[in-house]
Amino acid sequence: MGAWALAVGTSIGWGSLVVTANTYLAQSGPMGSVIGMVIGALIMLVIAWNYAYMMRSYPEAGGVYTYTREVFGYDQGFLAAWFLAMVYFAILWANATSLPLFSRIFFGDVFRFGQLYTIFGFSLLIMLTNHSYMNRRAKESEAIDSIDPMTGVKNKHAYIMNEKNMDTAITDGSAQEFSLVVCDVNGLKKINDTLGHKAGDDYIREACRLVCGTFKHSPVYRIGGDEFAVILTGHDYTSREGLVQELHDQSVANIGMGGAVISAGSSDYRPGQDKVLQDVFDRADKKMYEEKQALKNLGAVTRD
Repeated sequence: MGAWALAVGTSIGWGSLVVTANTYLAQSGPMGSVIGMVIGALIMLVIAWNYAYMMRSYPEAGGVYTYTREVFGYDQGFLAAWFLAMVYFAILWANATSLPLFSRIFFGDVFRFGQLYTIFGFSLLIMLTNHSYMNRRAKESEAIDSIDPMTGVKNKHAYIMNEKNMDTAITDGSAQEFSLVVCDVNGLKKINDTLGHKAGDDYIREACRLVCGTFKHSPVYRIGGDEFAVILTGHDYTSREGLVQELHDQSVANIGMGGAVISAGSSDYRPGQDKVLQDVFDRADKKMYEEKQALKNLGAVTRD
């Protein structure tokens, strides 16, 4: 415990200067102090590397809490965030060590009373009573983070999170039958170039309404500027061929009427063949480009 106390005292507040000068230099000499600082710097580099990995894996806001929640669950995420907050609070008062140092110089022992950690029992009570509230707020925050603000459907982050879950189900053999539809909005670039981006945004929303109106019982994800993905299960899966044909017919009709034109391709999950959701996506994406060419032959505008 003495070693831990010395390490903490060296890393925060005035201890980072006072302990190093009064203890390390006196006992270990200049070379020993330098070696200790180098070892500490190497440890900090390891910590920084781990934080960099975490940020690349989960770039959304939330840091340690988001990473722990996504990997281990809400309860573990809550505990990690709570104890991390306690560490930050500890550093706050520890970095204010200049105040008691000055107080001791000017006022002696006037302010030296009480016990340091009597507040922890109260803090623990707050943690237990607020767990359900924090858990609910976390779920609400996750729901907001998963919505595309322009269209109101699920965003790419939500798709990636669902993709991870489905990959796990495919790997362990528990995945149920489903089909994936990849949709691409035709002519968006021309609208942006000729009518402006506001008109382009309205066109995207119109296209999204068409997709949602076709696949009424399935989650719709906006995975790119003009790209949507739909995962069909249940009723929509049973009627998938008719629904995709319905979307095709409406797009053909919209070519002459100026409405949203959408190229869509679909593919079913093939148990035993598909290893991940991306395998299904790739087949659907290939069919989507075939549909795009067919609509282009009928007069639809494409990126070309």
